[in-house]
Amino acid sequence: KDFKNAPSEMSRVCRPGGKILTGDIPDINKKAEWIKGARHKNEPLLAYLIRKIRQDNVKFRYKMSARQFNRRKQKLDIAPPQAAGMFYETEEILAICNEIGVKGTILDQPSNLAFGNTRVDLLVEK
Repeated sequence: KDFKNAPSEMSRVCRPGGKILTGDIPDINKKAEWIKGARHKNEPLLAYLIRKIRQDNVKFRYKMSARQFNRRKQKLDIAPPQAAGMFYETEEILAICNEIGVKGTILDQPSNLAFGNTRVDLLVEK
């Protein structure tokens, strides 16, 4: 249920020297940067326009996904983080890893993935 407990539980069941990859963690800083949608300094205009169209499409799909979740939420009584809007800071994620004594590495997702502009992956090494 709570992401803060996940790395601890995963490292508990992982053998020494093992690695665990957790994907698709919503990152609040990447989300804020993506929502601004500003044109990068060296980005060609056509590439910027194509990126904006893709962002608008993803934003629409995300909004519809959250809307559908809200309709079903009452029946299922669940709250997945992506639909509830729970985002984490990478520093917070790495602090959790340090606290439990494992090495955490944040991996950026490719921006061409549906939510790659707002998500990161976490590699935990025991």
